[in-house]
Amino acid sequence: MPRSVIFQGVELTWPDAYSALDLSRLLTPSSGGVGIVALVGEADGGKPGMNLIPGGASSTVISEMFKSGPLADMARMALRSGTDPDVPSGASALLCFKTNNSTQSTLAVSGVTPAFTLTTKQYGDFTRYFTGEIATVSGLKYLTIRDKNFVPGTPSVEVSDGVGAISYATLQYVGDSATALMSLKFDGSHKLMLTVTLDGDQTDGSLNLSLDVTTLTFYQLKQTLDLILNTAHGIVYHLTVPTQYQQKKIIDLDYVTVDTAVKASAYGFKASIAELATWVSTKSKLIGSLARGVENYGAVVPTLSISPFVGGTRGTSSNTDVQNGFNALLEFRTNIVVPLFSSDNQDGTTVTLASVNSICRDHVQARSGILGRSECQSYVSIKGNKDAFLAECARIGSRYVAVTSQAITDTDISGNTKIFDEYAFAVVCAQTQAGSAIGTPLTYKVLPVSGISQDVSWTPTVDGVELIKGGALIASADESNVLRIVNGYTSYLGDDNNANILIETVESFAVFSYNHRKFMKQKFLGKKDFNSNAVIDAIKESLYFEKNIAKTIKNYDEKLIKIIAVSSSDLRYECPVQGWEGINFVLPTVVGIRV
Repeated sequence: MPRSVIFQGVELTWPDAYSALDLSRLLTPSSGGVGIVALVGEADGGKPGMNLIPGGASSTVISEMFKSGPLADMARMALRSGTDPDVPSGASALLCFKTNNSTQSTLAVSGVTPAFTLTTKQYGDFTRYFTGEIATVSGLKYLTIRDKNFVPGTPSVEVSDGVGAISYATLQYVGDSATALMSLKFDGSHKLMLTVTLDGDQTDGSLNLSLDVTTLTFYQLKQTLDLILNTAHGIVYHLTVPTQYQQKKIIDLDYVTVDTAVKASAYGFKASIAELATWVSTKSKLIGSLARGVENYGAVVPTLSISPFVGGTRGTSSNTDVQNGFNALLEFRTNIVVPLFSSDNQDGTTVTLASVNSICRDHVQARSGILGRSECQSYVSIKGNKDAFLAECARIGSRYVAVTSQAITDTDISGNTKIFDEYAFAVVCAQTQAGSAIGTPLTYKVLPVSGISQDVSWTPTVDGVELIKGGALIASADESNVLRIVNGYTSYLGDDNNANILIETVESFAVFSYNHRKFMKQKFLGKKDFNSNAVIDAIKESLYFEKNIAKTIKNYDEKLIKIIAVSSSDLRYECPVQGWEGINFVLPTVVGIRV
């Protein structure tokens, strides 16, 4: 058995299911949406890298994730339903890769020495408007966080639970020493030491206490005291630990850095800072983490006057960041990808548009190739005049990529009306495709926007024919002044094969190929014995499902199924299907008659 096979000129070594498309027979016309959309771009807030947003997510959810900016605005557009009756919904899910490397703001909380650092949950320079303070009320400490730059969907003021009430254990020295001074602090060897220093020689034989408790629980500490000290010298160190706190780690306690008397009365160990850290990690919506200063810890949560968070930056993007975004997308299933860049150095980035659009084109073509096995389409954009638009269409020239160059007027994530860059129209096209049934044409679909515009060098009415022939996707107002997509065409210019130029036909074959390959993989990959009849039956089963249930294809012809090879190493066959193709021209001839 060979270790590899050659299929359509590609050497295959990894055992799996692979498919190729043969569309050479479709040069003349013949005759439940799949909506996972990926966006690659910037946001004012949010964590850099991949963020997942489920279908139907509200603007509040999106605001909490990204605050504002291209990703926030475009996520809202991609998820909403269309105004066209054939576009009943938006994307079923979103993959949003944030390319700008934002950082979070921090606040170092200080007592005598730095105690701990609070870090905001949100990313971006807007977080510098957060302030924090810690106050004591009835003996408990409360952290208050204020967001002066109010973000929709998040609280403007947040107050923690009260901390410092619980005594997790008590320790008291009861020997005959006149004094006993206790501390719980780090030594020069980075060990957390529990020490009790006694005054002079002890007639009862009790000893100074000096234990490394860095890794101990209260249960282990009690065992140590009883076995090492108390058994030999009588019970002189009373450690009382409630059952529910016996597994509490000593290192989580508030450190006792000043010698404290434990002769006259017991000392109650608190863990106010650890309690506050737990509140931050489980309940706070504004603060993401609390990092303790370890050896520089204060004894308890200190008092803090109103202090600003500092250091947060919005960050910027480079071509490398965009490439990293597309690389990350390879780990996920998606149907449509849109980069949110329309010009060089957009919003202060170092991104070049030619690089972004090339990265996107190469990405979707690779995904849709034999080795990619995750068929995908894309919409890209360009801000520029007519010549630049046509040049970009010719440069991209892919059956998997449509090129746009019009701005839209719509509302942003906060409800403000604005004119969006050209990438927004690309997102609206993706939303239209994602929210409609597989094989639904983009041609003539109503746009869910309030306005559309383009560079002064062209208009849809005057220059539309030239642009369409040049591989452009454009929109225009119809005779009733309704804004519609004029043509659902890709940027492919090699021929007039509908399977290359109609977005809906590319989608039909792409989704069918993905589904059919997965089905046949489950049926046959790794099986030890099968025959041609079993293969034909499985192909027919898949074809029936894809035509009548999934409706990824319009039709198929069982008589044209052709088994090429059924061997111990590979299974090859031809699977004849007819993809969806929309009506792009209505051509009545009105004949005058006399009655």
